[in-house]
Amino acid sequence: MKLVKFTEKLAKKYVSWKYITPYDIYNLPTWEEMKQKEYKATTQKGRKNYFAYVEDDAFLGVVSFKETSDNIYIGIAISPNLCGKGLGAKVLAQALKDFDKKNNRTKPFYSEVRSWNQRSIKTFQKCGFVVLETKKCKGKDGDFEGVCLQQK
Repeated sequence: MKLVKFTEKLAKKYVSWKYITPYDIYNLPTWEEMKQKEYKATTQKGRKNYFAYVEDDAFLGVVSFKETSDNIYIGIAISPNLCGKGLGAKVLAQALKDFDKKNNRTKPFYSEVRSWNQRSIKTFQKCGFVVLETKKCKGKDGDFEGVCLQQK
């Protein structure tokens, strides 16, 4: 698995990923809709906060980072045809290491996962995250019950 620059070409591939129910909530709008709404993945500057991972010619996944006043927020997406095979924890673990190599991190890693998404919660837990609380969270598609996780 290799970290590569999250180019526009990879971003367009990422946007085209389609997940099956119940994970289809993570499907993204079209590239053009995302550009109009100024999603970070559509700009060169915004893509600097994404780490893309490939192996051979396969695009495995992408991890995004956003620094807040209290923590480094993480989002992760794995190619739909590779989900449920244990790859998420490998990509996430590598992304955490790669982030720390490139940055002088002084804040903990943090994420919010939909409470029903046990697959994602387990992925974060395999990487040393612990559940802090369950609360109402805000997403691009509205509020959701989320499990808040932080790496110890």
